[in-house]
Amino acid sequence: MKKVFVLVVLCQLMAVSSFGGNQLFKKEEKKAKAFLDSCLQIHYQQQFKMKFIGTLNEFGKIHGFLFHVIERQNKSIVMEYFLEYSAPLEFDKQRLEKDYEILKFTLNASKELESFVLDHYPNALVLSRPIATSDSTFRWVNDIFTAEPLPDEKEKTFMELNLLCDAMANRMNTQDVVFNFFFPIKTRKKIVRKSNHFFEYPKFSKKHTYHYRVDFEKTENEMKIVKELLYDNLNKKNLYKVIEKWKNQNGYEDWEISFLIESSTERDLAFKKFMLKGPNGEKKMGFIHVENYELYFIDN
Repeated sequence: MKKVFVLVVLCQLMAVSSFGGNQLFKKEEKKAKAFLDSCLQIHYQQQFKMKFIGTLNEFGKIHGFLFHVIERQNKSIVMEYFLEYSAPLEFDKQRLEKDYEILKFTLNASKELESFVLDHYPNALVLSRPIATSDSTFRWVNDIFTAEPLPDEKEKTFMELNLLCDAMANRMNTQDVVFNFFFPIKTRKKIVRKSNHFFEYPKFSKKHTYHYRVDFEKTENEMKIVKELLYDNLNKKNLYKVIEKWKNQNGYEDWEISFLIESSTERDLAFKKFMLKGPNGEKKMGFIHVENYELYFIDN
């Protein structure tokens, strides 16, 4: 547990360098690569290969080395492995095998769920995984990345997706299930499944415009929808410029602009809600059209 915590902190605070003129780095990186390669050969023969990612360091001090460990037969299984810089170097066989089993289980669950989704979204990719909760149980979280934008008739789409989710949720042996549908900005002809596709999901999710979430809970042995949410991920740069110009021309120069987070599935997606806040705490609410930039305000 301590090593996991250290890894999280290091990944957040330190630079990852896999090149440069530091001779100490090169020397220690060579040792780390040889050590991990030897450990994989001894314990797993030809099952895994490793790829060096970089050295985790801070102000010239080495803290460890980051690798990808890849299964040769199933290249979809790519694990991150952090090798702590210590004397001597130590290989955590138990941690690697636990990560392997979790990832293999996640891959199988994702493929099974994907077979349901492909009838609706032929080019979709699915990541299905169990997330531990505070009461020692777990909930299934299913991320579905589509290749089609959210249609204008969103109510009809949500109704169809809810039926699909209901069918999938009742197949899962869990108390809670969450479905997240991510819709891209524009139609993508194909979503390529790379060998390390699990590491590509965060990048893909940043390119969506809408995120539809459906939560299920089991009640009397039946899964039922308890929450429906719709979030947007619009590019607000141009919207901000239009609002900024308006407030400067209408006596609100010192007022701050903030876009509000909305989750109602019933809202008009043609408009984005925002707020102007004055230096004395006064507030002025308004909407801006996401395409033609029309502005209108709500009377206080």
